[in-house]
Amino acid sequence: MFVVWLLAVVAAALPLSTAARPKREVAPGPLSDYVHHDDGFYSWTELSATEYDGYTTYVLNMTSQKWYDETFSSRPIWWHYLTIHVPHTMRFPDSGFLYVGSGNNNNMNPPGPTDGQVRRMAEFTAATGIVSANLKMVPNQPIIFEDDGLNRSEDTLIAWTWKRFYEEQVEGINNPQVLARMPMCKSAVRAMDAMQELVKEKTGVDIEQFMIHGESKRGWTVWLTAAIDERVIAVAPVVLSCLNMFENFHHYWRSFGGWPFALGDYWVQGLMALIDEPEMEEMAKIIDPWYYRQYLTMPKMMISGASDEFFLLDDYDYFYKDLLGEKYIWIVEGAGHSIGSSPLGEHYWTQLQTYYLSVLQGLQRPFMDWAKQTTETGGSIVLLSPTQPLQISAFSAPSVRDNRRDWRNMELRDFNVRETNITWTESPVEVLGNGYYRVAYENPEEGFLAFFIKAVYPGPEGRTFIFTTEANVIPSTWPHEDCQGQGCFGRLW
Repeated sequence: MFVVWLLAVVAAALPLSTAARPKREVAPGPLSDYVHHDDGFYSWTELSATEYDGYTTYVLNMTSQKWYDETFSSRPIWWHYLTIHVPHTMRFPDSGFLYVGSGNNNNMNPPGPTDGQVRRMAEFTAATGIVSANLKMVPNQPIIFEDDGLNRSEDTLIAWTWKRFYEEQVEGINNPQVLARMPMCKSAVRAMDAMQELVKEKTGVDIEQFMIHGESKRGWTVWLTAAIDERVIAVAPVVLSCLNMFENFHHYWRSFGGWPFALGDYWVQGLMALIDEPEMEEMAKIIDPWYYRQYLTMPKMMISGASDEFFLLDDYDYFYKDLLGEKYIWIVEGAGHSIGSSPLGEHYWTQLQTYYLSVLQGLQRPFMDWAKQTTETGGSIVLLSPTQPLQISAFSAPSVRDNRRDWRNMELRDFNVRETNITWTESPVEVLGNGYYRVAYENPEEGFLAFFIKAVYPGPEGRTFIFTTEANVIPSTWPHEDCQGQGCFGRLW
């Protein structure tokens, strides 16, 4: 089924060398307008420089912007710690790696070498010879908005700005700047600016291109930053798979008959009952990466937890086919929303290194394509992989509840968040020959079954790639009718 067009697709997928890579078109619109506007507040100060074996670490205090003023929030000036690791021998002098990270502004002490995010980037630089950095405090938090009176962080902060955007739209006011994704993206862009300036000052070298990486809402920030900044040549958005967001939200409803408890901050704001409103569609056009897909043509390594508390492993059904250019998925079996602390956490960090090294070296990554099929009695996945994997197997798990398409490792039960004790089972795949592999399962007697194929391939410098197919779910039915309008308020599970 793939053979007719295989050669053409493989040829189109071959990576370009760094020197040959053309400039990308970037997205216009309110997000780009806000991020690239010089508000006069960007600056950075070097706090410390510490030399280690093979690299020097610089800690900066960086101000990325002013987001409104004191009448809007308690934190109009966004400042961040930015820790940059510069190798003494730069293997790829024109390239950098940015990890858009979390944190809050209550801790005034700069991060040290034992900070988890800083340490991972130090390991990245030591292993690859690439300049890397960790950006803290995205978003700046906690924030008290106007007369709200609550210290808001993470999703409580973002949900508040969604609700404000909606309310102003209803009143005829179009104010995209109120969305927290705006300053979050600007923080990442200013961090790349600061990396370029610091490295130029210390070494005389010009960094021209970046791979950027972030998790959850920072993963969302990575998607959007890549769409509006041509310096981004590769991305690794992690545990953020709700592109085509409102289609995916309806997917959650049909799967749960309500909402994952992890979306509770949005539910409390009443936002889930508004997902069909035209004002929310206007918001999606600004912050949903799916609307920027024509600009997201760079190599993409998307990583998800098979048992994520926020999102579902079959989210990819609603956007993967629409993405342009190189795209890879790694669904991590047994992992929830925190990939780094999962049993495969160490592999997660080394995969980021391996992927970027292959991009910078202009190496061909393994071609993969697959077809998912379902019948009245079961389903299958057929994988085409002309490169022979070093290892290949399938992983499957039954839904944690018979009346939900649900593979989370945590659920809301009896008003408490409890472990589901989900288990993913590894199984062999059938080798069909000529690069084809197949796995098939019968429908479970009750509930649902999710499964996917995982393949390990040779990578650069003795490393390996880990990629998966999308997940298939059987039976291909829904346990709940879809919701509409206010009927989508529902409950949390």
